[in-house]
Amino acid sequence: MLLVGTTSALWDLDRSYALVDGAAVTALGRAGGLPVALLDGERLCRVGEDDVEPFAALDRPDGQSLAATAAGTIVVGRSGARLAVVDPGGGGVEPVESFDQVPGRGGWHNPANPTPDLRTLAVAGGAVLAGVHVGGVWRSEDLRLWQQVVETDADVHEVTTEGETAALAAAVGFGWSLDGGRSWRFSSEGLHARYCRAVALQGGAVYLSASGGPRGDRSALYRAPRAGEPFVRCAGGLPEFFPANIDSGTLAAAPGRVVFGTESGEVWASDDGGDSWTRLAAELGRVTAVLA
Repeated sequence: MLLVGTTSALWDLDRSYALVDGAAVTALGRAGGLPVALLDGERLCRVGEDDVEPFAALDRPDGQSLAATAAGTIVVGRSGARLAVVDPGGGGVEPVESFDQVPGRGGWHNPANPTPDLRTLAVAGGAVLAGVHVGGVWRSEDLRLWQQVVETDADVHEVTTEGETAALAAAVGFGWSLDGGRSWRFSSEGLHARYCRAVALQGGAVYLSASGGPRGDRSALYRAPRAGEPFVRCAGGLPEFFPANIDSGTLAAAPGRVVFGTESGEVWASDDGGDSWTRLAAELGRVTAVLA
């Protein structure tokens, strides 16, 4: 099942079937191995073969990101850089008050909105990594004690994980950690520009989008065989550049497949690790989330 969310629908592109029509897909993820969608920033739903099943709702439509913990609960990022925990069984939603008390919150800022966003969440082993835009990356193993592991000025746009390996796309380039997000290194080797918006990991390989800046001029997709090795631009059927950023949440990788969506409603896929690409769809509407 290849799930693609847009500002108005949720598609299973493997079957060209709209699972949801008339709702914006804010985020996609997995909980217990099953797909989960956040719709309209408010409703959390399990995604089945033919439809979606709501199981929880926020008190207002300000959800921005999600990730499932090792314990099976779902952590949701909300506007104002706040966190909530959702019980997928009972549907209860509880604020993570400890995150409201982390030091330095007063210095967080957002160039696009009046309050900082919690636009990306990931889980490395038993630890939650919370990426604040713009407030750095924070790590917790119990959702009570938090440690800042990436500085605020890195301007992080997306965090993702594979086992104990973590990776991020930021305004300062590509960052990676081999110890579950405790320590980080940065590089932009091989990129035409260091401003990065989306990142995915698969089998140790890294896929990353880079552009000239927030407006996305000259946006391109890259890959590296391992974190820390130089990036090479993906070609094999792709345009040389895209006119807008390949954005956070719209790049995904799974065994045998890499997929990304664009602001103009295109979906591109590679079944050979990024050597060659096929356009699967066009004119879907702005792609907001992809889950391969």
